[in-house]
Amino acid sequence: MSLTPEDFIAVLQEAEREHSSDQLVDLFSPEASCANLSHEAHGLDEVRDFWDTYLAAFIEVASEFSRVIEHPDGFLLEWVAHGILANGEPIGYRGVSLIDVGPDGIESFRTYYDSAVFVPQAVR
Repeated sequence: MSLTPEDFIAVLQEAEREHSSDQLVDLFSPEASCANLSHEAHGLDEVRDFWDTYLAAFIEVASEFSRVIEHPDGFLLEWVAHGILANGEPIGYRGVSLIDVGPDGIESFRTYYDSAVFVPQAVR
């Protein structure tokens, strides 16, 4: 599968607008993995759960991408996301995602961001 950063960005932004991981999961290979600082997923069922859990954290969310670095096996994306958490609190955070692409789609998606922004404001 030939996948460009622009393809991934467009599908992710559509998933955020529609609150649906279907088209996003279609970009992944059957043995794909996804990871953030607190969770790792392997295989398409877990990848779907990974993205569904992410989308469920928000009433609305939108990611904007400020930097794309391509390499022979994939790309790196620098981004900022803004939205409203499921509990109604506004959120803004930035991060980096590393994406490895193989012949069957995304093989590995790793993302790093400050997870403290997801702690309710009353607890901070």
